[in-house]
Amino acid sequence: MRVAAYIILFFAAALFGGYYLGEYQHGLDETAQENLRGAITAFSFLTVYMLWFSFLYERKSFYCAIPAGIAWALMGDTLAIPFWMVTVSLILSLLTQFRSGLVWKSLLWAVAAYCYSDIYSFSPYLLFYGIAVAIVLIGWKVISIYDNLEEEPVSRKNDEKIQSSFSAPTEETVTSSYRPPADDMPALQPEPTYVQGPEPHIQSYYRPPRDPDIETPKVTPVVRKQASFNDLKSDDYAGILNLLDKKSAALPPALQTELDGLVRNGRLILQSMKDDPEDVKPGTAFLNRYLSAVIRVVEQSERQNLPENAPQSSPVLERCFTALQALHSAFVQQLAQLQENDQLKFDVEMSTLDSLLRTDGFK
Repeated sequence: MRVAAYIILFFAAALFGGYYLGEYQHGLDETAQENLRGAITAFSFLTVYMLWFSFLYERKSFYCAIPAGIAWALMGDTLAIPFWMVTVSLILSLLTQFRSGLVWKSLLWAVAAYCYSDIYSFSPYLLFYGIAVAIVLIGWKVISIYDNLEEEPVSRKNDEKIQSSFSAPTEETVTSSYRPPADDMPALQPEPTYVQGPEPHIQSYYRPPRDPDIETPKVTPVVRKQASFNDLKSDDYAGILNLLDKKSAALPPALQTELDGLVRNGRLILQSMKDDPEDVKPGTAFLNRYLSAVIRVVEQSERQNLPENAPQSSPVLERCFTALQALHSAFVQQLAQLQENDQLKFDVEMSTLDSLLRTDGFK
């Protein structure tokens, strides 16, 4: 970025010097013209560069040098305006803010002054030199005043900080460390201390007599209500099958085997209805028709399996067993029928697919 700026400054200085080059070449031979061209080019570049540097880093000196440029424009010509502005700015910087970086700038100014001597003569401009000196003195004074104004708020802030941090000394109470000698103080006898022992714990076994007029409340055991088929909806097939599965444990082994098989096939029927929407209608009709019969048989079996009904329960349980066996067989056949429908449907789909493949020539 800096290299690009230097290149731009170089071309700007070349254009600036080349614009005024023709005014100084009249009546000169070729060698003199070549020397003059080099002097003007170097002079323009150095002065433009130093003026740009002064604008960036020495802004106060640059502002004070503007009157010098205006005065030279009125009394001299335009080509030397940057040189005299740089001269005044450099002198002010050396007087007000001297630093080591101004040394190399002074060397560049000396080179520019040498080029200036090849172009101009110093003697005809004595009036301007006096004006330049006056501008330097005035600028020096202005910069000094400006610097003082900048430092004053800072010093005032520092004074305020110092004052705010200052606290007046406070009177402190000084405690004397003097103690009278032991002989002057009467001996203090320690008071006897009484230690109270633990209080004895007295346990009473007294119980008030029982009032015969007050009856002891009877505790009624809470009996949980057993699950019943009446608590379930008629279309809650999964709930009915779960309750049948629970009641199976209270039945005789033969009935239990048939009921377990029936429940297992009933759950498979529900799964088939869930997997295939076409099985919903026949499966629902079957369950609505036969689950109620299963419930009646199971309830009758529970009643007959009680101990008090043992003598006359044998024929009834046999009939219940026969009914459960038939119902179990019906559930097995219904499940097979639903699965057969699924198989037929699959066979039809495969046949259709085979015909489609043959039609398209893939088989």
